[in-house]
Amino acid sequence: MEAFQTLLKDPKASIPAFRTFLKDYPRSPLAPSAQYWVGEALYAEKDFKAAIEEFLVVLKEHKGSDKAPDAALKLGYSFYELKEWEKARKTLEDVISFFPNNAETSRLARERLDRMNTEGH
Repeated sequence: MEAFQTLLKDPKASIPAFRTFLKDYPRSPLAPSAQYWVGEALYAEKDFKAAIEEFLVVLKEHKGSDKAPDAALKLGYSFYELKEWEKARKTLEDVISFFPNNAETSRLARERLDRMNTEGH
């Protein structure tokens, strides 16, 4: 996917390509990934509010996809970056509860929760 190559070089420039793909192929098996990468690109650009919206779309429209755990984790990270501590904590706890079989995502959620506790949030 050309948009993914662009994402690696210039996250912001990849967003229109991913959006076009989603518009043209909304039922594609790659749609959950494309939606996730829109959020990831916005996160990389530090546009955390916009990233939250995109990660929520993954969770609402593609909750059974393999991108759902990653979207939930990045949703928690985005709330953390916005200093929305309660939402960050709840979201990260939900990652562990809802995706217990995803060891890596659960580990990263626990690490961020531990960091929040250390920081006093």
